[in-house]
Amino acid sequence: MNHPSPDMTDPDSTTPDDASTTAVVTSFVTQRFPALPDDLATGDSLLESGAVDSLGMLDIVMFVEEKFDIMIDDDELTAEHFETVDSISQLVDSKRS
Repeated sequence: MNHPSPDMTDPDSTTPDDASTTAVVTSFVTQRFPALPDDLATGDSLLESGAVDSLGMLDIVMFVEEKFDIMIDDDELTAEHFETVDSISQLVDSKRS
């Protein structure tokens, strides 16, 4: 039986048209990585928390590529771009403009 991958869907069914990029990314990471603190701020490091590792970063990349219909280039796959919800949102917004 095929089930949609929870990594690729947004449980709140928000789309980029009806929610800010930051809200969509925050919703995904907090639901996908339950070990993140409940009071996660958008500027908090996802990597330093220990809840998101390199494989988790790939989940985030695949999610934002599919959700926002963008392509992340290999040279953009850096900790700088994926360190925080804010940095991910900024990258997504720059790719969409």
